[in-house]
Amino acid sequence: MNHLFISYSRRDADWVSLLEAELRRLRYPIWIDQRDLPYSLKWLDQITDAVEESCLFVICDSPNWRASEPCRTEQATATKIAKSTVSVDVGSPVKTAVRLISSAQKALAARDLAHTELLVRARDWDRVDRRSDALLSTSETLRLRRSTRGSSLRISSVQRSYLLASGRRSIRRALILAVSLAVIAAAGLATLVFVSGKTFFDVGTARD
Repeated sequence: MNHLFISYSRRDADWVSLLEAELRRLRYPIWIDQRDLPYSLKWLDQITDAVEESCLFVICDSPNWRASEPCRTEQATATKIAKSTVSVDVGSPVKTAVRLISSAQKALAARDLAHTELLVRARDWDRVDRRSDALLSTSETLRLRRSTRGSSLRISSVQRSYLLASGRRSIRRALILAVSLAVIAAAGLATLVFVSGKTFFDVGTARD
């Protein structure tokens, strides 16, 4: 999660391979489609997942990119979920392109990263029939709620349901813990009273 998604035309692959090599050398996490998948529903599903999981959508801009239907589909996917985007010119010095990408990544706010995390985790929860073991912990729920509060980024109905379900589970766990502690405390108090009473009775008996 939170990788760079590289959107490019295969006709620009020579320059893009240089950009990829430099980004990898600098240890940037990258997702780039080099598998020659046909333009299909399967391709779209994999691309959508990769865009959703990215922190930054990188456009390798060129006439080839602008004429490419798959590239336009990738961009539409990024736009739909308000993914942060940066554009670099194919053919420009690679180091210049890397500086632009680096600056855009550093400018990302914590809420942008939190939005990506919430989007992906809510998506995966929905895919496993909303199982409880895929919900957020209490600390994660509080962190993501704080990070996304007041954000201009759109929160989907699935994400809202995910936060709500996670919050409800946290409340249930807190109540169970509180009841368990109360039972333990009551049992301890009862034991103490019993022992104290028995001791008092034994002392009185001894005096008699």
